[in-house]
Amino acid sequence: MGAGSIREKNACKNLDGIDSIKTDIEQIDVSLMSPKLAIAKPALLDDYSEISRIFGGIIDNGMSVAEIKSWPLLIQYRESEEYKEFINKHADDFEIKTCCTDEIQCLSEQNA
Repeated sequence: MGAGSIREKNACKNLDGIDSIKTDIEQIDVSLMSPKLAIAKPALLDDYSEISRIFGGIIDNGMSVAEIKSWPLLIQYRESEEYKEFINKHADDFEIKTCCTDEIQCLSEQNA
């Protein structure tokens, strides 16, 4: 199962429902695939706990947080409770850096 096939199956799932692809996807052997590619099977089958389990081992070791946050294949996963739990468990990896506007000083003000 290549990237093109994954996109095609995801489109079919989103248009026609999971039952339209379920039998084909269940037959795929992902044992020899890289974890990044193997994540497609549970993602297409909406197996959110399996997605979280795999991500726990490959986050920043094959897949970045940015990819997890943006990969279209993971739209339904990102809406799940399992995703919220995964983010909480890996809070340091998903940390968003913020600053207070009071802490920002313009360079032009420093030179004045």
